[in-house]
Amino acid sequence: MNLPFSFIPKDKLNGLLDFQSHSVSEMKTVQSLIKDISNKKKEICFDNESELQISLKNLHKEIIQADHSNNLRIWEKEGLDLFNNILREKHSSFEKLGDKLLRHIIEYVNANQAAFFMLKKSADEEWLEQQSCIAYNRKKYFDKKIDLKTSLIGDVILNKSTIFLTDIPENYVSITSGLGESNPRNIVMFPVLHDDSPMGVIEVASFEVMEDHVIKFLELLGKYIGATIYNIQNNLKTKRLLLESQKQTEMLKAQEEELRQNTEELKATQEEMEARQQELINLKDQLEIEVKNKTAEISEANEVLAEQVKANEETLKAIKANSIYALLDTEGIILDANQFACDLFQAPMEQLIGIRREDFKLWKGCESGKSLSKESKITVNGVTRWVSESMTPIFDKDNQLHQIVAIAQDITDTKGVEENLKQSLEEIQSQEKELRERIEEMSMIQVELEHQRNEIYGITNAISQIMGVIEFNDKGIITHVNDFLTSLTGISEQDIIGANIDSFNFEVQNRMNHNDIWNILLVNGKYNRKVIRQKANGEDIILDVNYLPFKNENGKMAKVICLCQLIDEKQSSINEAI
Repeated sequence: MNLPFSFIPKDKLNGLLDFQSHSVSEMKTVQSLIKDISNKKKEICFDNESELQISLKNLHKEIIQADHSNNLRIWEKEGLDLFNNILREKHSSFEKLGDKLLRHIIEYVNANQAAFFMLKKSADEEWLEQQSCIAYNRKKYFDKKIDLKTSLIGDVILNKSTIFLTDIPENYVSITSGLGESNPRNIVMFPVLHDDSPMGVIEVASFEVMEDHVIKFLELLGKYIGATIYNIQNNLKTKRLLLESQKQTEMLKAQEEELRQNTEELKATQEEMEARQQELINLKDQLEIEVKNKTAEISEANEVLAEQVKANEETLKAIKANSIYALLDTEGIILDANQFACDLFQAPMEQLIGIRREDFKLWKGCESGKSLSKESKITVNGVTRWVSESMTPIFDKDNQLHQIVAIAQDITDTKGVEENLKQSLEEIQSQEKELRERIEEMSMIQVELEHQRNEIYGITNAISQIMGVIEFNDKGIITHVNDFLTSLTGISEQDIIGANIDSFNFEVQNRMNHNDIWNILLVNGKYNRKVIRQKANGEDIILDVNYLPFKNENGKMAKVICLCQLIDEKQSSINEAI
């Protein structure tokens, strides 16, 4: 008979009941675990190692890790948003910006102090300068300048990488709270970068060891801060350039206005001068009529003046027979001189060399590169002589004043002639006074006479420049001549410059090549001779020629200066007598 049920043994039934009871208990445990997992409870107790609980345990771990990662991303995003808002604000200085950043960094990463250092640069060095420091929620004031090569902060700049220190000594941090609290034991120093270029360093100190995500956040924040600092620096630079441009524009406008006013003033002055010029023309026409009637009287006065000029020229012509030469250094020490100088100072050559000219300070103007002239009164052994001196500067290869050539003429006799000329001029002035009594306008003629008298003095000074100068290089090539020589020889400067001393020689007879002259100069230090030179028109002239060598620092011939003085038969006899 088939029954609708079957019989189960009691021991098997007890086993099934135990399994059912265990399954129900397991299901309740699993449901409780799933509820705890869904509520993201971090601490969950798994009471056995069943396959299901192991799976739930792994799931719980993954959920916790995912939730932790998500929380870190949210924390990082919120932090970056916070600091982006701060960086977008306007700040009056980097110090103000640093203060606000450091306060929020300390608060956000749970630190207790931080410092902000900016990279500074000059032409020859780089250093870090502290801009801001916040510790224990208070601003600290320090004036720190840190060398890059001797500090950990400098290593952050040089390596562009973060330095993380833990368990630092108690006294490592110099800032204390003042309340007896312990100093922080962990420090993070991270770079402030812009496009991999260091802009500065931020140092953060805390009691707790900072986790990796905090350090990563600070490194990312350093790039945001670096970009902002770069933009601020560019804006400041642009603002400064704009202000400079505005100042230059205003200056140009002011200069333009000043130029316009000056132009108007010049135009008015020109018109006034043209009006005065017309008045002078009219006055000249009137004077010409009256002057015509006085021509005879003026001619007589001019003849007297011409005689005085002729007498003066004869006197000055005699001066050409006596030329005094000396070579001075930049302190006025006599390095070389000729016999005329020895005669003037009544001293032998070896005694004269090395003497310092006491009046040399009057010749400091030679430093500007111009020749100077003056008259000097020299008294030696109770004898007073007057000389007219000309100083010509010589510059070295660096265009620095090296030596000075002094050429002088004894004008003692000329001084006497000037006294006679002065007396004669007084007589002429007496005659002019009579003319002025007859007609007031004759003052213009008297001015002309005065001008002629000044020309006489100009001739006196011009005659003092009586030397021709030729400059040779070490190969004997002519590199420079003065106007006196070209006028003396009748040969143009273009035909002389570049010529060789062997092809352009002074001597018509008894010529010497430059090697012979150079050898004499190397031995004696100078060379003098009288030569006959034929001018371009065929006329023979006698020249007193002095060759002076100039050596370089190696003692070799660098160049030669040739000084030439024209002498005639009378002068030649005087020189032979001397």
